[in-house]
Amino acid sequence: MKRHILTLGASALALASCGPQSAPVLTTPTRNSISTNSPLTTTSGVIAVSYGRTLRFVDLDGSQVSTYYLPQDAERVAAGGREVFFLQDGHVRSVDSSGNVSSHGDIANGKRVSGFVVSPDGTQWVWGTQEPKADGSITSRTFIAGTSGKRTLLLEETSDEPVVITPTLWSPRGSS
Repeated sequence: MKRHILTLGASALALASCGPQSAPVLTTPTRNSISTNSPLTTTSGVIAVSYGRTLRFVDLDGSQVSTYYLPQDAERVAAGGREVFFLQDGHVRSVDSSGNVSSHGDIANGKRVSGFVVSPDGTQWVWGTQEPKADGSITSRTFIAGTSGKRTLLLEETSDEPVVITPTLWSPRGSS
């Protein structure tokens, strides 16, 4: 089985003002050689390189498989398994190199999302929410969910300081 590499450039984190205004589109394959700077190894066998709102799926030999344009309101891009995940209006969505888009439910429930991390196999994700209170405090919660649909509260903290809990990575022992 081929190993896959996913690279999401820093521009993937600055999605708010870049890219086409049209709906998500998968284009036909073309041949194009590219180099990547900081690949993340996944299990899919395809490299996904992000340029603003554009995801280019590329085989390890440099041949381009497809291109996918993230929706204008997409945010929090992450990789897992054979897919690239993103949040759109609080909903988790994923796209594979064939252009198949899947919806995995609403994780925000009207709250502000802080952090979004996907497990290496793409079956689970961890995120944080922030809820400002009338007294000026902030309640941060960290949840885990996945393809099973079950949502579990992992951690809850209320602070008078402007501090929030933000999941940042998935380690071999789980998320942190």
